[in-house]
Amino acid sequence: FVSGEGATPGHKYRVERWAAAARQLGAQTVVGAADEVAGQLHEVAEADLLFIWRAGWSGPLETIIYAAREASVPILFDIDDTLIASNGASGSTHAAAFTALTGREATERVPVDGRTDRLILRDLFAAHRVPWIADVQASAERALAVALSEMVPPFTQVRSLLPGAREVLAALAAEPAVVVSVLTGNVRANA
Repeated sequence: FVSGEGATPGHKYRVERWAAAARQLGAQTVVGAADEVAGQLHEVAEADLLFIWRAGWSGPLETIIYAAREASVPILFDIDDTLIASNGASGSTHAAAFTALTGREATERVPVDGRTDRLILRDLFAAHRVPWIADVQASAERALAVALSEMVPPFTQVRSLLPGAREVLAALAAEPAVVVSVLTGNVRANA
């Protein structure tokens, strides 16, 4: 796991927790900034997966990616704040889904960075002291999908591509050995 923001809450949610989950499943993990992981290239080359989170392009990151590619190690990276900026769309979507499910406005805020849609919505229910019952859970995915699709202005106008995003995707698509895909723990329709 290569993290570009080791001192942030997002690092805890998107890197430390995932690394801990992998260790619980029996995996060995290395977590660090690019300059730290670049000193462990033998472990990169033997890895089953390289995950990069918010690490800006640098000499050490280039070295890590080169080592991973040479060893055919799959590379995953988080697109939020790497390729796109959602510009608050996530919070708006969760608030709208909460309203659709409860008939009440969401007046409380909960952390969203690095968390799945379902966990965010569950915490919104808890913050408003509304029971997170089975019927609500069963309707949550649809409510989240509808909330994003009915967003005004539309998500496609709210979010923005970050500089270099098109170029990165074009370069990845041009590599025959690279498979570009989307992996999410969130609502599939919103991915």
